[in-house]
Parts: sequence; C-alpha cells; structure tokens
Amino acid sequence: MIECAENADCCESTEVTYSNLLKTYNSARTKIVTRYTSWKEIEDQIWKYAEECPDLIESCDILGACWDGSDRMNDEKCSCPDFVYPSCPATQCEYGEPSIEDCSCPAPVIVAEPEPIFQTVPKDS
Repeated sequence: MIECAENADCCESTEVTYSNLLKTYNSARTKIVTRYTSWKEIEDQIWKYAEECPDLIESCDILGACWDGSDRMNDEKCSCPDFVYPSCPATQCEYGEPSIEDCSCPAPVIVAEPEPIFQTVPKDS
C-alpha cells in the first residue's frame, strides 16, 4: 500500500487519500493505547490495594471487564488478555526502531569524548 501511494498509477487512491487514512489510523491507534494505559494504571492501583487488604477482592466479578471488554479469567489474579500494541504505520526511523507506545523515533545517541585517565607529566630539565 505504501508503494501504491507513492506510485499513484498502480491504484485509484490519491496521495491525499492515503495521507488521510494514515492520520485516521494514527488517531485511532493513539486512542486505543491511551485507553489501555489508563485502564492499566487503575488495574495496578487495584492490585496494590488488594495486596494490602487481601479480603478486598472477593471474586473476579466485582472488578468489571478487562481492558478489551472481555470477561476476566477466574484465576488468582482475575487475569485479562495481554495487550498487544497496534503496529506503527510505515514509520521509518533514522536511528533504530520506532517506539511501540507512540511510534516516535529514537533520538541519536551522542557519545561524549572520554576524559583521559592519565596525564603525562613533563620531565624536569
């Protein structure tokens, strides 16, 4: 699809249409990741309280649905399905791979010149 958008003669979609689709996808992806992140923060807080007060969670039913709306498993941790980050659309980074959280590219690593460990001492004349 990327090649198609770059070489518009192979499909009926224009570059503008493709660009708008990417913006829509990125917006939806951001909403999904943000919603999961908010749910995970609350989930972590619930389990922190549960460790301090073991009688707090009598059954998994009182916790509500998982991040994806599915029912919790009836195990010790009332488990939910693992979250899989949606893929980043055609993100090419000059230095490394894009961040799985927000598809941003890493900044280049700048390494400073090391300080000399030993210094030469001039001989007395």
